Amino acid sequence: MVTALVPAFVIVNGLVALARSGRLKLEHEWAERGARDLAAGRAGDAADDYYAAQAYARDHGRYRLDLSHALIAAGRTNEARAELETLWSDAPGSGVVNLELGRIARSEPDLDDAARYYHAA
Repeated sequence: MVTALVPAFVIVNGLVALARSGRLKLEHEWAERGARDLAAGRAGDAADDYYAAQAYARDHGRYRLDLSHALIAAGRTNEARAELETLWSDAPGSGVVNLELGRIARSEPDLDDAARYYHAA
């Protein structure tokens, strides 16, 4: 019985490793595509690409900052704010996150929040 289980475990571990490498490849492909789209001025497409990259990433927040930049460039500030607030809750001292939140607050005449975020940045 043990001799039958060992090969089964080896096969399962091999399949899991293959699936993980496939997900990693897809994650990187979507992230690279997002970077290319954002550089080419296609911010809406870049945001969709970063959403896909996050779906394949083991750490689903890995591309959150890149995604928020694409969303801001696409004029989708509500979605960008939600992504940035999630990042802020994980790292409230992040200068980049506070700066981006300050810019969004400034564009929505919320001067109190804008000042708070800029000071934190």
